[in-house]
Parts: sequence; structure tokens; C-alpha cells
Amino acid sequence: MTARFETPGSEAEGITDLEEAREKITQLETALQSRIIIEQAKGMLAERLGIDVDAAFGILRHAARSHRLKLHEVAARVVNERVTPAPVVVAIARESRMRGAMMRERAEAQRERMEKLLQQVSEQIRIATERRGQH
Repeated sequence: MTARFETPGSEAEGITDLEEAREKITQLETALQSRIIIEQAKGMLAERLGIDVDAAFGILRHAARSHRLKLHEVAARVVNERVTPAPVVVAIARESRMRGAMMRERAEAQRERMEKLLQQVSEQIRIATERRGQH
């Protein structure tokens, strides 16, 4: 016969610890499943749109935030629906407009730099021509 030494409440503490461990496992499993769906949705959007997965994630995130949905809910719709869900289509359109505006700004800045460079070159040519006329 083996003697058991237990402090009062130790069995209850063990049960509480076990319940907490089970709850933690459930949370981790849910998080893992959510992450898997998000990764699948990123891949599907990247393939559909011909973009990289980081851009696809940005679109998913924007769609979720702008429609006050959870990211994994939007991702699940991308994975489970044959047609790209409306929140994602809206996010794609906004992304395209933003990209267009950014490209216009970049082109304008480049045009300004080219004009300034042309002015500098013209001035240098004028100075060089004047110097030749003096000699």
C-alpha cells in the first residue's frame, strides 16, 4: 500500500489546470485553422489577380477592415465561393485607384525632374557657347 500525500484542494487545482490546458489547445487549434484559411485565400487571390501574396494579404486586410469583418471570415469566403466576394472586389478597386494615383504622382515628379535637368543642360550649353564666342 502506497501512501498518498495530497494537500487540500490539489485535485481541484489539477482539474482547473487541465481545463485551462484544454481551452488553450482549442484556442491554438482555432488560430491554426484560421491561419490556414488565410494562407489559402492569399494564394488564391494572388493566382486570380496575378499579384504577389503580400499584395493579396493587403487586399484581404483592407476588405475586412473596410467592411468591419474578421479577416478569417473574408478569407473563408474567398476560399469557399466561386466568385470573388464583394468586399474583396471593392478592396481591389480601391487598391487600383490608389496605385493609379501613386503612379500619376510618380510620373509628375519624374517630369519635373526632367524639366529641371533640361534647364540645367540648356544653361550649361549657353555658357559654353558664350565662352567660345569670347575666344
